[in-house]
This record gives sequence, C-alpha cells and structure tokens, in this order.
Amino acid sequence: MAGVEAESAGHGGAEGTAASAAAQTKEQVLRECKVLDAAVSFLTKKHISCRVPVTINMVKSLSRASVDLTLDRIRQLIHLAPEVLCLQYVPVEASAGNPTTMAQQQTPEPPLAFKVDHIVYHLEIIVKKRYVGAGKTALKKRTKAYETGVAACNPSSLEMEPLPPAPLLSAPPSSTENGSSAAPIVGPIHQDLAALYRSPDSQYGLDFEGIVRFLKDCPFYETQLEYTQLYPRREQQFADLAHPLHVAIAESLALDFGIEKFFKHQALAIDAARRGCNIVVSTSTSSGKSLVFGIPVFDTLLKEGNLLSLKEAENGSASKEEGTIKAEDASENPNGNNVKSAGFLEDNTDSGGFCASDEKVNSLNNEGKRAKVKQEREEVEASEEDELPDRAREVTALYIFPTKALAQDQLGSTRRLASAIGARASKRVRVCTYDGDTKQSDREDIRKDAEIIITNPDMLHVTILPQHRHWKNFLRGLRFVIIDEAHAYHGIFGSHVACVLRRLQRVCAMYAVRPPQFFTCSATIANPVELFSLLCPSSPNELFAVGDDMDGSPCGRRLFGIWNPPLHPSQRFAENAKKEANDAKTTKKGKVKNEKKTKKANQKLSDDGNAQGQPDALVVDAKEESMLDRKSSIYETALLLSALTRLGVKTMAFCRTRKLTELVLRYTQDELKQGYKGKVYESQDKTRDLAPTFAQGQPHLADLVAGYRGGYQAAERRVIEDKLFNGRLIAVTATNALELGIDVGHLDAVILLGYPGSAASMWQQVGRAGRSGKDALALFVCFNGPTDQYFAQRPNELLDRGRVERAVLDPFNKYVIKDHLLCAMHERAFHGEEDRRLFGGTHEKNQETLTQVLSDLVEDNLAIRLPHGALQTHAKLCKPWNNVSLRVVDPVTFELYSGGELMDTIPYSRALFELYPGAIYMHQGRSFLVSKMDLNSYKAWAHPTHVNYYTSPRDCNYVKVMGRFDTERLLPGLDVHCGAVQIERSVWGYRKIWLRSGRIFEMHEFTLPSLFFETQAAWVDLSTEVQITVAQAGRDVRAGIHGINHMLAKLVQVHIMCHSSNVGIEHDAEFIKRPRPPRLMIFDDCPGGLGIAEAAYLKMLPMLQSCRDMVANCSCRSASGCLACLAHATCGEYNARLDKRAALIILDMILGPKQEPPRPPEAPRTPRANEIASAATAGSPRRLRSKRKKAPTTPERNRAKSLPKALSMGRARVEQVQIQRQWVAQQPSYSENISKDE
Repeated sequence: MAGVEAESAGHGGAEGTAASAAAQTKEQVLRECKVLDAAVSFLTKKHISCRVPVTINMVKSLSRASVDLTLDRIRQLIHLAPEVLCLQYVPVEASAGNPTTMAQQQTPEPPLAFKVDHIVYHLEIIVKKRYVGAGKTALKKRTKAYETGVAACNPSSLEMEPLPPAPLLSAPPSSTENGSSAAPIVGPIHQDLAALYRSPDSQYGLDFEGIVRFLKDCPFYETQLEYTQLYPRREQQFADLAHPLHVAIAESLALDFGIEKFFKHQALAIDAARRGCNIVVSTSTSSGKSLVFGIPVFDTLLKEGNLLSLKEAENGSASKEEGTIKAEDASENPNGNNVKSAGFLEDNTDSGGFCASDEKVNSLNNEGKRAKVKQEREEVEASEEDELPDRAREVTALYIFPTKALAQDQLGSTRRLASAIGARASKRVRVCTYDGDTKQSDREDIRKDAEIIITNPDMLHVTILPQHRHWKNFLRGLRFVIIDEAHAYHGIFGSHVACVLRRLQRVCAMYAVRPPQFFTCSATIANPVELFSLLCPSSPNELFAVGDDMDGSPCGRRLFGIWNPPLHPSQRFAENAKKEANDAKTTKKGKVKNEKKTKKANQKLSDDGNAQGQPDALVVDAKEESMLDRKSSIYETALLLSALTRLGVKTMAFCRTRKLTELVLRYTQDELKQGYKGKVYESQDKTRDLAPTFAQGQPHLADLVAGYRGGYQAAERRVIEDKLFNGRLIAVTATNALELGIDVGHLDAVILLGYPGSAASMWQQVGRAGRSGKDALALFVCFNGPTDQYFAQRPNELLDRGRVERAVLDPFNKYVIKDHLLCAMHERAFHGEEDRRLFGGTHEKNQETLTQVLSDLVEDNLAIRLPHGALQTHAKLCKPWNNVSLRVVDPVTFELYSGGELMDTIPYSRALFELYPGAIYMHQGRSFLVSKMDLNSYKAWAHPTHVNYYTSPRDCNYVKVMGRFDTERLLPGLDVHCGAVQIERSVWGYRKIWLRSGRIFEMHEFTLPSLFFETQAAWVDLSTEVQITVAQAGRDVRAGIHGINHMLAKLVQVHIMCHSSNVGIEHDAEFIKRPRPPRLMIFDDCPGGLGIAEAAYLKMLPMLQSCRDMVANCSCRSASGCLACLAHATCGEYNARLDKRAALIILDMILGPKQEPPRPPEAPRTPRANEIASAATAGSPRRLRSKRKKAPTTPERNRAKSLPKALSMGRARVEQVQIQRQWVAQQPSYSENISKDE
C-alpha cells in the first residue's frame, strides 16, 4: 500500500513538473508574440515595410537579443492568431530607389522574396485591418487574441501558418493552335450558383435569363432593376476593295489572322486612303477601326518604302530587335525629362498628368546657353543641320494615342501584323513606342530606324517637336498621322492637342516631301468631321468620312438594364400612396389607404408651397421625410459587382472618379470577405434562397477583384496590368482610363456607376464587354441626381443610338494658344498668313485674339520681332514647352507625402478641394487623413487612418461679367448671352459623409485663399416682370435661380459632350450678402474656357426645356426639391437655398406655358368607382360613409373666410394679399397651391 502511495506521489510530482514546464513554455510563446507584435506595430507606425528580415532584426533590437525568431517560428506565432497577422507577398519595383544602392543589394532567396522580371515580391507581415492601431484599445484586442491562441495551443508542437502562394510569372496566356488565347484559370467560383443560373449550352457565352433571374434572387434585391432592353444581334456586311492589296498583306490576313474579306466600312475607308484622302472614321466599338489605318500604312510601306530585308536586319543594320523597348518609370529618366503626362493611366474625369517644370522664364541668363539656343535656331531656319543617318526612310507613320495604356495595347497588335506581313514579304517593318517610359539609350536608335512610331500627344509636345531637327529623317518620310480615339480630345485637353497638331503641321512643312495623310478614329459622335477640322485644320488632302450608317461589323446581343437604387424606408409610403391612389382611380381596387394621413400631409405641404398641382393621393406622409432619398449608388454597385463575381461573370465597373473607384473596390472586397450583412429581402422564387450563400464570406474571390486607375506607382500598376490583360481577375473597378479601345480580354458584363458624361463614353464603356460578337450585359446604376434620374425616367432617350453629342473644344483659347505660340516660335519663326490662319482660323474674333496675344508676347519680352516681320522666342526663354501642361491647367502641382515618401501629385486647383487639413484622401483602397497643407511649398502631409467616412469640400463662386460676345433672342422675352467672365472661387469648409449611407453627419469651416481666373459663360438675365411675378407668389427668386443653375450644371452633359465637372455655376445661400444679378448662368470651369459655354449658348433652349421637364415630373413634394430635380450632391452650400415652386414659375415665365398633349378619353366607370375616386380626391373616409354633400367652394366664400385674418395684419398686408390673389387668379395652374396663411 505504501508502495502504491509512493508511486502515486511520484506520478503526481512528475505531472506537476510537466504542467509547470508547459506553463513556462506558454509564457515564453506569449512573450514572443508580444515582442513580434511590438516590432510590427513600430514598423507600421513608421511606415516601414514589415519584411521578414527587417522584422527579425527589429525583434532582436526590442528584446535586446533575448528573442531570436526565424521565419518558421514567425509562421508558428502567426498561426496562433491568424485573425491579427498574416503573411503576404508585396511587389516592389526592382529598379526603384538609388540605382547604385540597388546594384549593391541582393534579392533574398525564396520564400523571403521572388523576382519576376522587373518586379520583386517581398514576404511581409501584415496587420489585418480590424486590429491596426497604436492605441490602447487596439493593443488590448491584439493581446487578447494572442492570449487566447496561446492558451489553446500545445507549445511542444505548434503548427505553422502556410506561406501565401508564390507570385505568378507575367507570361502571356498560352495560345491554342488556331491562335486564340486559352482562358486562364482565375480561381474557384461558387459552383452551386453557376449550376443554377449559368447555361453551359449558351452559344455566345451568356445566359441573359439566368443572369436576370440571379440578380432578382439576390438577398439585397427589391425593385432596383427598373428597365431592361435587349439589343438583337447585328449581322456582318462585307465589301470588296477597288484594287487588290500587296500579296504579302493579303496572304498574312487570310492565313495568319483569318481575315479574307473586309467589312463594308473598312473597304470604303481603305479605298479612300489609298487615293490619298484624309480619313474620318466614327463607328461603333470593336468595329475594326485599326485595320482602316493599318492596311494603307503597310500597303504603302511595302510598295514605296525602302525597307530592310530580313537578312539585313539580322546582320545588324538595325541596332535593336523588336520588342526590346521596355518601360522604366518616367520619374527615373536619367536625363531629367519628367514626362508624367505620358503616364500609363491618364483619367479624363480628374486629370493628374503633366507637371509643369520648376524652371522660370527668366532663370536662363547664361550667355553660353543663350548663344547655343540662338545657334540652334539659325540652324533650323537655314536648314543646315547634321547629316542624315545612313538609311533614309521613304515612308514612315506616326500613331498618336491619348494614353500609354492604349498605345501599349496597339503596339502588340501592330507588331503581330508587321511580323506576319514582313515574314511573307521578306522585309522588316520596325514598330516601336516612343514615350516617357522609353529608355534613353533606345531613343536615338528608334528615331533613326523605326518605320512606325507609337506615341502620345504629351511626348509629341515635349520631345519630338522641340527636337525636330533630330527627327528630320523620320519627318521627311512621314506619310501617315493616325489620331486614334479622337473623341477623347475635347475640353481643355482637346484644345491643347489641337495646338500641338498645328505645330506638327508647321514642322512637317519644313521637311516632308508631301503633306501627310491624317486619320481620325473615334466613337460615334455628332460632329466627327468638325472635330477633324478643329484638330487638323490646314491639311490640303480631300476628306472622306465613314459614319455609323456604313458600319458593317457584327455585334452580339446586348442586354442593357437600368438599376435604380431603392428609396429609403421613409420614402416607401409616398410611392405606395401614389400607386394605390392611381389604382383606385383607374382600376377599381377600392378606397385609398391612409387617406386621413394623406389629407393632413397635403395640407402641410401646401402651406410650405408645392411646385405644381397634383392629386391629393400623390403627396408624402407629413411624418416622413419629404425629400426623396435613395440608398447609396456606390454601395449598390459594390453589391452588384460582388454578386456577379460570385457567379463567375467577368465584370468591369466603370466609375467616374478615382475616389469612386477606390470606394467601390473597398466595398466589394469587404462584401466578398465578410459576406452580405445587410437586410435580406425575400426572393421571388421561394425554392431558391440565396441568403445563406451570400452570408458566407469568400476571401479567395476578394483577391480576384482589383482597381485600375491613375495615380498608382509603377510596380503596383504593372502587377494589375499583368493580371488584367491575362485574364487573372474576375472583376475590376476602373476609371475611364480603360474606356478607350484597350483589349482587356473577354468580359461578360460592365457596370456603369452614373452617367459617364456623354453617349459616346457610355457606348464605349458598354462596348468593353462582348467583343468578337459575344453577348454582353450592361447595367447602368443611377445616382440620385438630375441627370441619372432624368434618364431613369426616360430610358428610351438614354438608349437612343441617334442621341449623340458634339465633341467640344476651343483651340483658339487665348490662354492655350499663348503657350503654344511660344513653343511654335521656338521650333520655327512665326510669320506669314499661313501661320495666322493656322492658329487664328478664319473667324474675325479669333484673329483679333491672336493679334492681341502676339502683341502681349512682344510687350512681355517673351518674343522678339525680326527685321522681316517674323516673330521668334526671346533668347532668355529656354524650353518653353516645359511650362505648358496638356492635361492640367494649373501652373504648379501639390505633392502629397505619407511617412516621408511621395504618395501622389495633385494639380493646384484640385489640391484646394482635396488636400485641406482634415480631408480624407483615398489611395489604393486605403484612407489617409490630411494633417497639414503648406501653400508656400505646395506640399501636404497625410497619414493612414481607419475611418468609416469620407469628406467633401464646401466652396463658393462669385462671377463678374467682363463683356458680351453675342446675344440671341430664343423666344419673346428670352435672350441668351455669351461672353467673358471673371470667377472668384473660395473653398471655406468641408463636410463628413458616412461611407455606407452617404449621409452628412458633420461640417467644418476653414479659410483658404481665393482663386481668380477668366473664362467664358452663357447666361439668361431674368426680367423685372419675372422677378415681380415670383415675389407676388411669395417665393424666393434667388432660391429658384439656384435650383435651375443646379439642373443646368447636371443636364448640360445630356446635350453636350462634356463632364459635369468641366462646368461651374453660382451657388447661393442665406449667408451670402454680396449682391448678384438675377440670372441663370453656366460657365467653363477652366481659365480661358473650353468651348462648353459657347455650345451651351447654342443649346440653351432645349437645356431649359429639359430643366422644366425634370421639375414638373419629379414626384418629390419637398418645397426645396430633391436630388432628382433641384438639389445637387456636391453643392458647396449644401442645397441651403432652393425653391422648387419658384424654379417652376421662372421656367414657365421664360419658356411660356407648356403645351400638354391631349389626354385620351377615360373609360366609363361604375358608380362605386366614381365614389372611390371622389373620396381619394377629397381625402376623407367619413365623406364616403356618410355621403353628405358639402356646399360648393367659391372664390367669394374663400375671400370671406380669409378676410378677418387679413384685416388683423394691417392695411398694407391686405393690399398685398389682394394683389397676390389677383395675380393668382390669372395663373390657374398655381391657384391650388396658395398658402393657407396667406
């Protein structure tokens, strides 16, 4: 017995010792976790990458070498709390930083790092979003997670966190035997959803019925899909060429590309080009416009060009092989030519491109430099330049694309065509890009040897034209100038490009044997020929235009749907009341619900003043909000994108701004990671309940969604490009950078967040999906603004193919031509009528502007007049092109820093709206809080933050009319004016807005200096009669004007090709005391003007009619309107002073009474139906039950009831009431809306 007890005691002591050892081991593990957490937190706070070797060294430093971690040990610690930390491969540009330092460094071996081409992926430790922070709360959460993981583990056998998958090589997808790219595997999708809703037997890849059924079965679906229209398939039409092509071209097209015939529009354009005509092509997306200019170029090269044979090329006559031109970032250019405007993604909606040089005009007083500049000019004028290169080229071509992304895409297709044709002709056609990413060592060789050069307007402006004497061999043989995506050249960017092309024509006249042929290719616009004449005005060649009516390309079926976010619950009663009342009047459904509420609401809203008389059943419950408000369109887009991603539908969501792109990306990834957490609505099909499926998170799908916009660093950009172009993504959020003709692979669907600004842009974006005759889905998600709701109410007008806008630009803008005249004078002395006609046109006003600008340049000592009358730049002015930005109008840019590193550059005017202290700046899906803004050094600083709101600025415009250009009488009493104005703009505060709901919850004020600039405007002055009429109605004239200006700013893009951000208006508020003339005005939001105001001057009547239709047809009953009519989502005064009724009175007064179409006769109704309708009109259920008749209401009875109350107000008030009632008696359309208090 004693032995047993001793043995038990021995076992107990061993167990105690083991338990004590295990506890000590757990304490050691927990200590290691805390030290690792401290190291990662410190590095994160200092904005230092938490690479594994760096983190290990930091752990040693913090623990004084008492803790020595390895990669395997770090993986074990992370596995204890995977909700806190994770491992991830982060790309870094291999050539970034100091080249000398990088040369000395060695890339760590896998798995610490992988090197793929020019990109190095480092293994880093990432703190997950929920646990990020240096505060006590975040530290407690992390510590608790570590303690929980350690307590549940077995310290003797810890599991290791698996390494993330190694980065993929950026190789192109494998090709099948017939040349088509094999579809890459993008990862698993939800197979149950695919089996339910996707038809594997669909011939063209998309099952519309299944997709629509899937969207309606989603747990977030209510009634958002308001309209769908199916476009049938369009069959192809072929035509023969008038003359056969070169045999090598014909064989290559047939055998290598499967093209034996040309579409009708292609054949017509190719024949005209071979006759020497300039070509204008304006056809639909994916119609094969590239062959229109590609075939004439290669045909002429083979027939007339002295091309090298393949053997000569292989023997080294050409110094570089095709395809060796790789990109280095422009900021790393060794010669200092920072050509950021030639960047990969130039967004048209919020331009961030070319940064003006810091060199000042008077900074070059060095005699040696002046002498060199003078000598170079003399050499140009006398044509005594360096000897020609050894090989003269008889035929060359210049391809100009608006963005580098499009240029790179075109480079691949052109090289494939050149390789196939050259192999059969035994000739070499060298195709190269020449842009800001081209290596300096390759540029000279390209100039001397390439037959086809692909570039962009920025490179043409900043390099080719200023250095034209080095390009004379290329320019001497220049036969073709291709301007692709010409519809992108509108507004200020188009005005600058038009001047650059004028300079190109001047330089070509110095060298070219014959004038080059110009090709412009664009989407369908209203004025393609006019746009050509504005871009290339002096080309003597005959012009041949190919329009949409000649388009012979095929097109698959397209289903276009309008997705209108649902109203907030507070608005449901209003919509239901309308429907029930109308049903009661027309379909015999019985009496109206909530009739007592409806009557009281109508009485209250009548006291506030309604915009128009409507049946009592159409009013909103007074206890609910009177301004119609919808759920967030941004969040709805993210829900759609995440749903289609779950189904495996390859989708691209187009957003109008960078911020929207980041917001949609963030929401979509959150939905896929965490699952749908919103309210679940009942599915139409009870047998298919998708709520449990959507509630489950699918993080692996979140990795297949990416954003694509301007502003990313080169390494990040190229990783996304690789995945996008090779099909390794299911969903992409993008700005209009991908709107232009870039082949991004096969897409099934596109989502348009808001109206893009023009019909051309809309169809361009829709055309990104369903290429090569495949079916496609397009969803238009409406904002709750006038433009989107205008089209939501008029879907046929939105989808009318005949509704196309004019591309508007102003190449005679005095601010634009002033800068380009200096560049032109530097390239070649300015003289003669030809130069005046080139830069001043034939219009007298433009010639006067040119004369004034030339005089100003001479007076300012920027130009000098030569003895024979010609003008050239002053010797002290060196490199004037560095002071001219094509894509922004600001003379300087702001630099935004985070953690000591440059994060982004923002134009000055945009910086005042985005970089004020307290602003939330979004970058790559992350939020940064701006802490400081230095107006003297043009710098701002921000740090990462995690908040659930974003900010919007509050601004105010003051307009001063400087003079009128023109006046036109549209209607009796309606004169519209166009003229010059001065704008004073001040940004004085900002508002905080919740991310999910889009609601404002806080506002702040600050002071920043005002901006002043001159521009053009179109306006209508309101007569005294209109003002008196509005005042007699007891309404606020300024509030009505403010609302109409809001609508003009939004609806201008319905009639003119522009972006709503390109125009400005005068906002109003109660606190603004500065007197303003009563006028409706819209102005170009750019110094000198963009031509939009001039176009609006010509379109003012239909624009005002559209405004009246929006106000009259809007169902809101708020006295100040709603976002679908008067209110503006970005109003600097937060819609503080709006009056819907005043706006309608003003529009009716200046446009005249609206002619209503005759109403069809009503169907006979039963007596019971008549009683129901009468009860709905009266608004009282008691009258329906008792059937008692009320004495008829007469004007005398109303006057007798209101007179005692009026007498108590005094004699003056009585006279005012009488005058007002006399006016109302003459205006029956407003008589029912007189306020009860009056």
